[in-house]
Amino acid sequence: MNTATWGEDGYVRCSCCGADIKDTADDNVDHETRHHDVGFGMCTECGGDEREKGTTEAAVRKRMGWAGQMFYDARVKSLGEKLSPANAEHFRAMPFDKKVRLIAKMIERGMMI
Repeated sequence: MNTATWGEDGYVRCSCCGADIKDTADDNVDHETRHHDVGFGMCTECGGDEREKGTTEAAVRKRMGWAGQMFYDARVKSLGEKLSPANAEHFRAMPFDKKVRLIAKMIERGMMI
């Protein structure tokens, strides 16, 4: 663990998991956007790694990070439980990236929160 004062030595604390991370664009998802308090940011494990490419479930999950996975996994589960049996089967068969895009559209349209 980094023991120096956060933010002053090039390190910040992840506001999600508490890990000390370098305050660089590669390590801090919040680098230079400063949506967090001084000395805090978000690591790529929690906030996702946009450098990850591909549409496999593993790639999408890495791109979303832990926080995004928890957000979408809860909605994938609840949506799947509310659909008719035929639609639920169709939804279960969808690739993970398509489920995420569908849920994102539903949220944008106010159909889900």
